[in-house]
Amino acid sequence: MQSKTVKVKNALIKDFLFAGFFIFCFFLIALKDGKYYLVTLEKIKFFSLYLLPSLFPFFILTSLLTSLSEIKTFALKKRKLSGILVYAFLISLICGYPTGSKTVSDLYSEKLISKKEACIFSGICSTSTPFFTIITVGRLNNNYILGLFIFIAHILSVIITGLIINFSFRKTFIYSEVKKDFPKKEESVYDAIKESVIAITVFFGVIVFYALLKEILSDLNILYLPKTFLTSVFKSEDLSESFLSGIFESTGGIISLSKSSSPLKLPLIGFLVSLGGFSVFTQSTYFLKKAKIKTAYFYLSKILHAAITFFLLLIFNLFFF
Repeated sequence: MQSKTVKVKNALIKDFLFAGFFIFCFFLIALKDGKYYLVTLEKIKFFSLYLLPSLFPFFILTSLLTSLSEIKTFALKKRKLSGILVYAFLISLICGYPTGSKTVSDLYSEKLISKKEACIFSGICSTSTPFFTIITVGRLNNNYILGLFIFIAHILSVIITGLIINFSFRKTFIYSEVKKDFPKKEESVYDAIKESVIAITVFFGVIVFYALLKEILSDLNILYLPKTFLTSVFKSEDLSESFLSGIFESTGGIISLSKSSSPLKLPLIGFLVSLGGFSVFTQSTYFLKKAKIKTAYFYLSKILHAAITFFLLLIFNLFFF
């Protein structure tokens, strides 16, 4: 009984601290309205010019695609090749994060994959789209070849990550009993557009939230120590500032890094593309926790994926740039 009371008190203290912090943030935004207004405006501009055109059509097409039961049935026929998980990976590759994690969560909720499979593949099926990496990142750097190299490293590293995770946990890798039939899920174009509008709006909201949070924490000097540490590692304050922005919200960091002439620019952009930042973590974690899938594998996979991408692009730098 006493333990339960302590937990309730701790929960209340945590709630009050969070409430106090966000109330303080509210007043800070009110006092520095001009600065945060510009941050929001910059995100609206970038989102409208780069992300919306590259993501929205794929959201609609994927929504229609996943409604076709025949595709899942075909994937299950390739069960020995983990066809249903290949299907989830392809969805991730076409539509980008967090769609892959959502697909894995849906498959687990439908009892088409085991909990272990869902845990392991939640992070592996979390990739950037070729359109964003090659076209958008390439355009930001005025070099589509650079975008292509980042995408190649991005895919190679996720494959390597998958092999490492699979090898490390192969003894506990258990296939589940799966359904043989799927109920028909007729989805109209209207439904697909409706779901896509909601998804893209939430995606934009998360981007703006983390961009503002990063600025607020910077103004409060809370990020002083990590920024100082990164500056000592990169030997550049601009690089550390850009990279730190990308940890919160990857697109902001990628924009800043694209203006740099440092030889570390390419590996750092690749790292952020693979990691996705807190914004991608938040979206993916929502779907995974909703399906009651442990997120530890997801975080491990994302960090490992980003690190491998970084080192692959360091090697690419030596030979091609």
